Amino acid sequence: MSSQSQIKLICDLINLHRLLVNLEISHSQLYGHLFTVTNFSRIFITDMLCKFFNQLLQEAISDKKLLTHPNKWIIFGNIANLKSYSFYLPINSNIVIIDTETTTQNNTVSIRAVYQMKNSYGYFEDIIAEWSPVEKFNFFNQLTPIKNRTNFFGMPLRVSYVITDNRSLQHDTLINNRHKHIDKPSKINYHMYDHLVDIWNMTHQIVIRKEWGMEFDPTKLYYKGMLGDLCHDRADAAGTIQFTPKERFKYFKFLVSTAWQMAVFFMFKAPPLPYSSNLFAMPFDIKAWIGCGVVLFSCCFVIWVIIKWENGNPDFIRDREENEENSTSFLDVLIGHIAAVAQMSCSFQIRSSSAKIATFSLLLGFCYIYNAFCARIVLLLQSTATNLQNYKALYEAKMDMGVERTPYNIYYFSNPNSRTNEKWRKLIYDHKIAPNGRQEKFYAASEGVKLIQHSFFAFHVEYTTASDLILSSFTSEEVCSIRQVESIYKGDIPYLSCPVNSTFAEYLLIGLERILETGLHSRQARRTFSKLPKCTGKSKIFVSVGLVECYFAFEVFLIGVLLSLIIISFELMINFYLKRQKRNDILIISHN
Repeated sequence: MSSQSQIKLICDLINLHRLLVNLEISHSQLYGHLFTVTNFSRIFITDMLCKFFNQLLQEAISDKKLLTHPNKWIIFGNIANLKSYSFYLPINSNIVIIDTETTTQNNTVSIRAVYQMKNSYGYFEDIIAEWSPVEKFNFFNQLTPIKNRTNFFGMPLRVSYVITDNRSLQHDTLINNRHKHIDKPSKINYHMYDHLVDIWNMTHQIVIRKEWGMEFDPTKLYYKGMLGDLCHDRADAAGTIQFTPKERFKYFKFLVSTAWQMAVFFMFKAPPLPYSSNLFAMPFDIKAWIGCGVVLFSCCFVIWVIIKWENGNPDFIRDREENEENSTSFLDVLIGHIAAVAQMSCSFQIRSSSAKIATFSLLLGFCYIYNAFCARIVLLLQSTATNLQNYKALYEAKMDMGVERTPYNIYYFSNPNSRTNEKWRKLIYDHKIAPNGRQEKFYAASEGVKLIQHSFFAFHVEYTTASDLILSSFTSEEVCSIRQVESIYKGDIPYLSCPVNSTFAEYLLIGLERILETGLHSRQARRTFSKLPKCTGKSKIFVSVGLVECYFAFEVFLIGVLLSLIIISFELMINFYLKRQKRNDILIISHN
């Protein structure tokens, strides 16, 4: 609304007020129905002489939305009388008092706005205009609360911070860059609020908490930690960023994101291929393996046909009887060929020239294949896994996993919630973080990064926190081997917040936006947040062959042993049954 329109409106309202007084009509009879919550701007008009004035203003104050922007109030009456009611008129209210009772000799009417910074503070006045029947408006000042009320006269702004490490409270660590890797979001926001209180002439009052307080109770709402401070008026603003799930919009107003550089990942040192794949199956592709199998069984069939002919030849039968040898079966041929593939000696005797030529061809061909297989295995042993692209592949790999010990990680990993993929949260927690009810693998950031450096360990950690520790202790080759995959958390950008009905929300938002626009935040962010440098070298990895690399060989051995034990058990049972049956038959015959 333009200044001329506002002047005309006030003149009309004064004339309306005089008309209603002369007619002895109460304003509440005409405008009492306006006290409804709406999504658009409304102007409320009332009079202190109305016998319902006290009740109407109390209802508006209890609602909290009717007194604040974009609604406007015009009240006829004496300012001193309004102050005597001790109503709480918040700083973001737009309440204009037309003081028609306190007039001067020339009947000048004073038009002022009244507000309080907090309920316990006194009243402040904004002089808007003075009007007289003769001179009309002597002056007029347009009222915009966010522009007119910029001086808070040192009022304490209570800011609740989450501090998880006591070192942040020692030696001014919140201010300087000592221990950069701890409490990063609180540190950068401490500087932000230091600038903000200077803008509005406030005082920075710090409230320290150990946790966010994500636990919710229907009766107590958010009742502890930083969120509890905001919910129960123990703090005016949050000093640490928080996630923005939709269920929190009912209780908090989210302002700005000051730490978008921060993100949570699973970080790990790229492991050798055996940690994610079967090393013995990788030297050849599936077509090569099929081709090897076809050649093997084809040679096996050809040689078995030749040996079958040898078993029926009289000369070969005589030679075999002289050497006291058994005839060769198909199973003997198959085992012999497998032994040949593995570069071991055959377990059967061949006599004909055709069988010797076929066997020589088999040995020669598989000698080349065996050499290629061994060379490829050696190369693969020194290669790193490239297929670990998400937390699902990481879970299935043969790697240990751990989580940074922060309140939000402990809460979201340990409890069902809407912020994670519940299926994979439960799998990872039950099998990797706390397997079989053992001690949970929540580590300090420094401990987890050491495990990354010295073993193949996947650590769920905040990226910039890990970057500081990696840059201070890793070599360039180790930095090149670092990999990261997405967290189980759903995508979200954490924000600073304040209570949803905070009277300071607009001041906080404008102040923080101004700090972002002027570059003060960017300067502090460059000091606070670190990035891993681009890899300029090459990741070198050399590990000795261990159980992980040989697990497939052990599996084959154990499966063979178990099968042999099962088969021999069946053989013993069948043998016992046959002997018992034979004994029973002998007893029956002797009895007869």
